[in-house]
Amino acid sequence: MAKTSGIAVRDAEDNSMRAAPAAAAPKARSRRGKQADSDARTSDGTVMTPAERRAMLRAEWTQSALPNAPDIPGFHTCWLSTNSSYDPLHKRLKLGYQLVRRDEVKHFSIDPNLVNKSKDYQEYVTCVEMILAKIDLDTYHEVMQMFHHDMPLEQEASIRRQQETVEEQHGMNAPVTEIGDGTVNVVQKRRAPKVW
Repeated sequence: MAKTSGIAVRDAEDNSMRAAPAAAAPKARSRRGKQADSDARTSDGTVMTPAERRAMLRAEWTQSALPNAPDIPGFHTCWLSTNSSYDPLHKRLKLGYQLVRRDEVKHFSIDPNLVNKSKDYQEYVTCVEMILAKIDLDTYHEVMQMFHHDMPLEQEASIRRQQETVEEQHGMNAPVTEIGDGTVNVVQKRRAPKVW
């Protein structure tokens, strides 16, 4: 008796189901899978290898439309949007960012077709709707520590307090909370990085 696999096939004559031979199933599946991938790639280009998918994900989070911001000693530089309602310029200016004037970075040039034509930004370094800004390194590190270290720790502590309150109110009848591996160290004291 031939070995069978977990794959079932329908008999064309009597429409009954039977187990497919183990040796035949993987080979046939492998050929069909490779051919289907090849067909899909040539017809609509949507099939990706794992390496292509990783490259696409990396590219998704890497800006490539803007030129790299020039280095200005003693400052962190970045591109800011001139038309974002979520992160408006005035908010960044309050934090200590300064707009970079063209004469501050004479060595830096941008394709004239990409320069923002607005009269409001003529003296500044722009690229389409983005404008170059700088912030002194001490303020930058302070802002980064606040937004990316202190505030997340405060949020973790709040979550922990809420859970403790529920447990105190309900005693033995408190809802069961499972803490997974990723949350074991929530609200543990951690040092902020020295450099962001």
